[in-house]
Amino acid sequence: MVIVQNAVGLILEVVCVDENDVAINISAATTKDILIQRPNGFTITRAASFTTTGTDGKIRYITVAGDLIMAGRYKYQGHVVYSGNDRLTSAGAFVVEEALS
Repeated sequence: MVIVQNAVGLILEVVCVDENDVAINISAATTKDILIQRPNGFTITRAASFTTTGTDGKIRYITVAGDLIMAGRYKYQGHVVYSGNDRLTSAGAFVVEEALS
């Protein structure tokens, strides 16, 4: 899939897992964020939502105008706070191509 600069509607989904790589029930999470690091190193934080109910450990964020303003390699990571636990997910990455106009 090609992602072009200023694209909207890109779904960034992460799964919160334990040390055995098993999904954690985060349905009671009080904080659900996706951190997006732009190619220049600047990180933005966006409020995420459960993909389903949170019992599968999944959260997601759908990009909006202003999120993917630069061409280059982006990284993203989930941040969840639940039952006294403050946890970061594994990071993902994608490349945004420069728009021609």
